[in-house]
Amino acid sequence: MTPAVGRPTLRERLARARAATWRVLRRSFPAFLALALAAGLVVGAVRVYRFATTSPRFAIKVITLPPLKHARVQTLLARLAIAPGTNIFRADLDELAARLEEDPWIARARVRRELPGEIIVSVTEREPAALVVMGSLYLADAQGRVFKRAQPGDGEGLPLITGLARDSYGEDPEAAAARVRGALEADRELRRSAIGQHVAFSELHLEDDGGLTLFTLRGGTEIRLGRGALADKLARFGVVWRALGADQGRARAIYLGDQSPDRVIVRLEPLATAPAAGASASGASGAVLQ
Repeated sequence: MTPAVGRPTLRERLARARAATWRVLRRSFPAFLALALAAGLVVGAVRVYRFATTSPRFAIKVITLPPLKHARVQTLLARLAIAPGTNIFRADLDELAARLEEDPWIARARVRRELPGEIIVSVTEREPAALVVMGSLYLADAQGRVFKRAQPGDGEGLPLITGLARDSYGEDPEAAAARVRGALEADRELRRSAIGQHVAFSELHLEDDGGLTLFTLRGGTEIRLGRGALADKLARFGVVWRALGADQGRARAIYLGDQSPDRVIVRLEPLATAPAAGASASGASGAVLQ
């Protein structure tokens, strides 16, 4: 039988179907190839991950710490708490750094890996600038922040700051730190001053009204400086101290307050015996210098 005109034969229909199938396959091949490659990469990545996180080759064998001035190596290693054989890829570096920063001596810490099995630590230590009495004795840095309780041997040669209540520090740490910074600035000014080269001081006391009082190391003479004009007041104190001469050891207090800038009050310890008539004002229990 002769097929109808215009109607494709079976062979033609099969040929067209095969051609359409190949066109679909050719168009889909890149996608199939990409999918196969992705699947291969995933499988490969999983195998690599399993190898890297389980192989003894990548066990942590060395922990390298920098030279330390204040913090202790054993204390920092204990804070890291890395168990023997821990896989280096399973160590959380941020968590390890956070553990180190819990140490009061450590201001900042950074931890990195060095393959195949080394952990390298770098730290910035806090530097103590003062001893602060708040019930107990504490260390403060140059920004006035109290960061740890002082232990025997800590803070040798540092200025001693008193008058700061522990409760006030807890209520407003920033304000308390600002007061400690002010005392440190006064200490630097004192060390630069002429009188600071000749008289040693044992204590800087923060007054409740914001003023500052110094105490000499020898004799414990109280020098009330009040607030402001520190350089001028130290200069006046130097003049008064030299004028006292042999009576320096009798000086209990010297007031260079805020009320009368040109007025200095000196309180002297009474003489063991009554002074003879006509004795100088320095022999009295108090003297006012203007």
